[in-house]
Amino acid sequence: MGPAGPQRRSRPAVEALVAEGNRVQYAAGRCRAAAAALAAAAVLAACATTPAGSSAARGRTPASTASGGSAGTSSGSAATRAGTSFGAAGCPSGHVQVQQQMDGSVTGCLRVGGLAPGPHQVTLRQVLLPRQAAAAGGSGATTSAASTGGAPEGSGGAGPSVTVRLQPASGPPGTAVTVVGTVASALSRRPSYTDACWDGCRAGVQYSAVPLTWTSPTAFRATVVVPGGPWMEADPDRVVRPTSGRYRIGVQCLTVVGGCALGAAEGSATFTLEASASSAAWCATGPTCARLAASPARVLPGDVVKVTGRAPIVSVIGSDQPFAFELHVAAGAGGGPEVTFTGLAKARAAQADAKARAAQVDFGHATFTVGTPPPLAGVDTGAAGVLQVDGLAPIATEPGDPSVVGWCGNGHVTVDGPGARRTVPLAAAATTLSRLGYGLMGSQPRCAAVTPLAEPAAGPPSVAAAFTVSPDHQAPPVVDVALVTTDGGSSWQPVPVPPGAQRDGFGGFVARGTALDARFAPASGPGSSPPAGGAAPAGTAAAGGSGSQGTTPLVERTTDGGASWRTVPFACPATGPCVRFGAYRPGNCAMNGTTQPLLHSAGSGLWAAPGWPASVQACMPATLASLGARTELLVDAGSPYLVLDSTDGGTTWQVLGVPPVPGVARGTAFSPGGAGGLLLLPDGALLAWQDGGNPTAVAWHLLRAGSHAWCDAGGAFPTGGYVTDGWPVVLGSQLWWETSQGTAPATTTVQHLAVSAIRC
Repeated sequence: MGPAGPQRRSRPAVEALVAEGNRVQYAAGRCRAAAAALAAAAVLAACATTPAGSSAARGRTPASTASGGSAGTSSGSAATRAGTSFGAAGCPSGHVQVQQQMDGSVTGCLRVGGLAPGPHQVTLRQVLLPRQAAAAGGSGATTSAASTGGAPEGSGGAGPSVTVRLQPASGPPGTAVTVVGTVASALSRRPSYTDACWDGCRAGVQYSAVPLTWTSPTAFRATVVVPGGPWMEADPDRVVRPTSGRYRIGVQCLTVVGGCALGAAEGSATFTLEASASSAAWCATGPTCARLAASPARVLPGDVVKVTGRAPIVSVIGSDQPFAFELHVAAGAGGGPEVTFTGLAKARAAQADAKARAAQVDFGHATFTVGTPPPLAGVDTGAAGVLQVDGLAPIATEPGDPSVVGWCGNGHVTVDGPGARRTVPLAAAATTLSRLGYGLMGSQPRCAAVTPLAEPAAGPPSVAAAFTVSPDHQAPPVVDVALVTTDGGSSWQPVPVPPGAQRDGFGGFVARGTALDARFAPASGPGSSPPAGGAAPAGTAAAGGSGSQGTTPLVERTTDGGASWRTVPFACPATGPCVRFGAYRPGNCAMNGTTQPLLHSAGSGLWAAPGWPASVQACMPATLASLGARTELLVDAGSPYLVLDSTDGGTTWQVLGVPPVPGVARGTAFSPGGAGGLLLLPDGALLAWQDGGNPTAVAWHLLRAGSHAWCDAGGAFPTGGYVTDGWPVVLGSQLWWETSQGTAPATTTVQHLAVSAIRC
């Protein structure tokens, strides 16, 4: 069993935006508002946010590429590896990374994924929502004389349910218009938002979640900004340039709720657009009505690319914020029409019931060239030291004594020492967890991590273990709670909690020589429960560091086999750069995953997250290894950037080139649906494993230090069973891993192999 149990068998496809699909998306709050207002499944699909630490939130640009120079292959000195953050690239870090204005101008940023060397093109991909059949007057300039009190669009001549007038009623493209309206009678529920539309609700531009102000029980005011550039209309899908004429502005979703955004206007009035010859002069014809440019033109994987240009408006959030779906990257240089409807749009056009299908359209095609990153083979990894692994460790050694190994499985903890193998029962742990108010994940306590603390020649062993539980007796969410036994499992007590943390904020055991540290996430940190009282100790987080506030772990230490604990600072590793993983917090690896912070310090006791990568996807193995006083290596199976290094103590990082792993597509992370991962061995070699969809046949591959090709290492490993969710770990001179055999219930066994025996 692994740190997150069955959830570790699957992780979210957060890296789908890299090879052939690099995308940068809107913030979750804006997307949720759009989805609710538009009532369309297409928008729900568009609104998945990029988790912290994934490929849309990582990368840096060498100075040579940022200036437009050649994307070289040398890892070189710190000067050639000076990174470029989103902010330095002219992109607002931590904000929406693709935006459009009402005049059609587009600004966006993306992190270059693990793409193959060569030219690539980036387009603005938009979603065209399903529409009902277009009503008359919804295809460009309106010729009918809609006015205050006139019949609303599609009403068949009946009187309007909402009466609308506009202030002003005419103006140039980009005019801010106040919609003044009344309803026939007071509503039982006066909404705070409405939907609006430009040039017909069934074909024109839709405005979702426009704020409303009620000036009386029957009167309201809202503001919409008229498109300042070209826009998209439906049925048929087409680009419309702003030309002088009369256009309807309508309102929806005031008196009708279900499906209202897909129907006709409940009330509308006419706006007279006064366009000039210079209005959207850049949009000569529909196929040419988009322009994008990418900068810099030559990049390396992990670099930031800024995209600028213009494109037609598809839909609007609120009064004046066009909704921009994603920046889409595909191999090959750009060319052809600047406005391209996909096969989905063609299928929709051919479908009689057009409202049943969403469509896509791509705007522009900016080209950038990806260079070859410096190779891992050029980095001396043969003296890798201080290996740190993310997540929780279901197999561990006694601090200071690698001959004593403990692991979780089959309803108990096993402690294997030089003298004997003994088991530690968990029944009393279930009683303690219940007394603390937590619900078990199943009929037995689910052990997520274990560390043997003392294996005396005579007498029961001492063990520290973490258990995955439900904080309110229903999951999700789940949390990990640390307990300790000093009497061989007859009784269990909670590990003391440092000031500023909570018991369910446990984030992992770490051996420090002969001591054991239990780290906790601060109560104010991401994913933590509200504090039970007391603030985090002063000085535990670096001021101003990206992601630093509330992410520095708080630590309890024992040096006497768990009999006593004391609070100590979160400290640097014994040797090498001051770079460490923060506290692990469990998440749902089958859905949105769980991230674990990456922290660095100048040694002053203040910690900060790098600008990139700020975290790792802890549903997959990641390893930190020191290669020298200032050089650190990060091996991350949950990222398309499988290996990165830092030569400035963890402040900035660079992607290193790794030969494609057999069975793993270039530029992608390891498969989220199966057992697999990547591990750095003490001799500097990389070990990859995956089941390829067959959990009883694990494939093992080795990339020796300095090598440019993987080799098949399967012959060194025993056969039978499959690697469970807890990935292999290096303990002393041995590689240890769990396997499971059989079903309902499966039997967990532990195997180990000398690292020196892993060869091809």
